[in-house]
Amino acid sequence: MDAATYRPLPPDVPPAPTVSFGAAERSDGRTNEDVRDIEMQTGPISSAVGSAFFQIGKTKALSAVYGPRQSMRQARTSSSGAVNIDLKFAPFAVPSRTSMAERERYLVGMLSEAFESIILVERYAKSVIDITCIVLEDDGGVLSACFNAISLAAAHAGLEMTDIVTATSLYCMEVPSDTSQNVVYLSDLTAAEEACWLSSGQCTEMHVGIATSGSSICFLHGTGSLLNPTCAEQLLGRAEEICRAIGKEMRACLKAAYAASQNAAPAKTTATE
Repeated sequence: MDAATYRPLPPDVPPAPTVSFGAAERSDGRTNEDVRDIEMQTGPISSAVGSAFFQIGKTKALSAVYGPRQSMRQARTSSSGAVNIDLKFAPFAVPSRTSMAERERYLVGMLSEAFESIILVERYAKSVIDITCIVLEDDGGVLSACFNAISLAAAHAGLEMTDIVTATSLYCMEVPSDTSQNVVYLSDLTAAEEACWLSSGQCTEMHVGIATSGSSICFLHGTGSLLNPTCAEQLLGRAEEICRAIGKEMRACLKAAYAASQNAAPAKTTATE
């Protein structure tokens, strides 16, 4: 499937209300630059090597890491390791399951491409790392939510990576005024905003993954008629700010989890003669 032609399918709900992107505030009270509230947690799945829950607004994703495990098939085809990502929407995540398989394949393709370069697979020779991700609720921004859930789970599992990489989604569109077309930039669309704009083809979108330590771009995917240098510069500048903020929260979450595990560990004793 040609990823460049993909547009998120609007949910089977009544038509979305008109969203006034030209105004100072959006329908949920945010400014155009604001992202929704974020929550994250490590270790929700005790049977996994590492796991994480990530929520932005009402969108929720749960990821778990298993392995690395030895694979005869991988040993025959490559000397390095491999990352196997499985993503599913929970039955209650969206109003309808119509065409969910197409969306799942699209997201798996994007995430696999990203994490095969982020995780240092050459350190896991002839092995496979299995990563699952479940979308518990979809209210827009699913790709970046799943990306962040997987990144946090991989870090919690102790996988060797280039860095902790966080992701966000940004958009720009032309909004007509009395005399001209104004270009408006937005961060983190909700499902209602996606249904209003992305399905109409009037919106340019950019999904960005940034290494939080050095600010290097590790993942970039964009489509739309306004994807020019000026638009890209504006979107990437805002993406770096958002990703660094998410990365700061991720590191704090991981440090808290590590401190909790140390406090819960049995006290060490020293043998005496």
